Parts: sequence; C-alpha cells; structure tokens
Amino acid sequence: MLKAYKYRIYPNSEQRIQIAKTFGCCRFVYNQTLAYRKEIYEKEKKSVSKTDCNNYCNRELKKDYEWLKEIDKFALTNAIYNMDAAYQKFFKEHAGYPKFKSKHDNHKSYTTNFTNGNIAVDFETGKIKLPKLKAVKARLHREYSGQIKSATVSQVSSEKYYVSILVETEHKELAHTNHNIGIDLGIKDLCITSDGKVYENLKIIKKYEKQLVKLQRQLSHKGKRSKNYYKTKKKIVLWSSFFVTLVAKKIVLINLCCRPCFIWGSITIITVWTNMIIINVCKFFYLLIECFLCCKLIQICAFILQGIEITLHRCIVVRISCFAHALCHIYRFAEFGKCFGRIL
Repeated sequence: MLKAYKYRIYPNSEQRIQIAKTFGCCRFVYNQTLAYRKEIYEKEKKSVSKTDCNNYCNRELKKDYEWLKEIDKFALTNAIYNMDAAYQKFFKEHAGYPKFKSKHDNHKSYTTNFTNGNIAVDFETGKIKLPKLKAVKARLHREYSGQIKSATVSQVSSEKYYVSILVETEHKELAHTNHNIGIDLGIKDLCITSDGKVYENLKIIKKYEKQLVKLQRQLSHKGKRSKNYYKTKKKIVLWSSFFVTLVAKKIVLINLCCRPCFIWGSITIITVWTNMIIINVCKFFYLLIECFLCCKLIQICAFILQGIEITLHRCIVVRISCFAHALCHIYRFAEFGKCFGRIL
C-alpha cells in the first residue's frame, strides 16, 4: 500500500529561493499548457493529451523561457499531469472547468518523482535529500520502511515548509484484543470512559478567542489583496498555528478555526488497550449527517459505516480503526471543524 509521511523542513535562504522558483515555474507551466489546450480546442476542435502538453513544454516553452531549465523537470511534468487530471474531471466527473492558478494562493506545492536515489531520508542526521535542493534540515519525528515513490514540497500560509514522502509499504494491523471501552463526550468534562476515567475539559480556547476575533474583525475592514490585508491575514494564521501548538500538547487538538475537533490523545491511549469504542448513537449519527452534508466527505461516511459491529440501546459499537481513520480524514478539511465542536 502507498502511505505518505509528512515532515516539516527548515530550508536555508538559497533553498527557499529555489523552492519559490519551483512554485512559480510550476504555476506558469500549468497556466501556459491550460491556455494552449484551450486554444487548440477552440481553433481546431482537437483534444490535446497530456503527452502533447508535455512535449509543448519541452520543445517550445523551455526554448522561449530558459529559466524553466533551472527547475526540476519532474516538478514541471507533474504540474502538467495535474492540469490534465483537472481537465478530465471537467468531462467525467461534472466538475468545473479548470481555473488558472494565481500567485496569491495560500497553499503552494510541487511534486517530484523518485529516480536514481534523488530522494533520500537520513534519520541519523535529520536531513532529507531533494532534487535541486540537496540536503534539507528536517524534523523527522517518525520513521518508515519501504520504497520511496515521490515527494511533495509545500508551503502553507504561515510560511512554514513541509515535505510529504510517499512510500510503498506493507499495512500492519493493530493487535486485536477482547477489551472494549465506551466513551461519553460531555460538556463539563471532555469525556468519560466506561471504566470511570474522566478527562478534564481544559477550555483553553476561551482565553485567547477574543484576540483572534479582534484580528478577524480587522481583516474584514481591509481591502482585499492589499498589503495591509495580507499583513493582518498572516497574523491570524500565526495566531491560529500558536493555538494548535499550545493545545495539542494538552491532549485536545484544534483546527485553524480554533474549535475543538478530536480527542486525539484519548483515542491514542485507548487504541493501546482496545480495538473497539462505544459512542452515543445520537452524536454518532449527528456526525454522520454533518459529513454527508459535506459532499466531499460521503466516502468518509462509508469508512465509519464499515466499522459498525453491533447496535445497542442508544449507543453504537464501532471498530476503532475505522472511526479514527474517518476522523483523521475529516480533520484534513479545516472548514469542517464545526461539526466536532457541536459533538464535544
């Protein structure tokens, strides 16, 4: 199976310049090939394949714009393939027509492929080898075993850099036990387990929520895409990331909207002792409805439904692997944090 391991990297000034160039060139090639494909279809009514777009980039764009040769070729090829995937979705999945990329996007990334050992992770020295960047300092908080397939370098709005290493590895199931446990999520207490253990509700958010509201109010009065707009937006992102760092150390994990999402520490402790959890049926189906209303998360509902074992009176038994897997997928979408706040 393919599994991704995401690490934070700390590039130096030269590496940051090279990463910024790669972001810009990938965006440029994406827009140019999309415009080329659109122009050919309007004039000649012909469909252009991703191979033709790649040849157009290598034979024409790189001749007219020599600075494209400074960038990793796999990053440009993957940008063309991403454009082709978006173009195919327009016809097959009834998605909208692909839009041209803007340099004002908050999330920037590019993907490069593994070949001849150009990507390597050294856990002893704490560095990752990447094409055109050489060795980059990284925080390698967990190890893996398997063959590297690709690496995706990204930069978030808080100006932090990350790399996601895609590895082909074997799936290892958790050990099955006969010990089951129930969880009741409350308001006064964060949760209470069936064995009587109580987790305190820290309510850290209220202490800093006023400052975040003040910054968001200031942002609403700024002109969009102005310098002051981006300055205030950066403050909000940094303040939100401060929330995540602070609260994650105290069991509760929150998203960028600063709302409680997921009892990560509690679930982690419980998975050591059991492979089943029991939650209130009303809150369970409320979560399911919230996920279903978000069209992108219909597949995640299936993960939870696959984990249902037994239906009891006002409670439901779910395999911990399916439930935790679904919650991890939902957490990736920051805008869906509200449903967890209601459940808690």
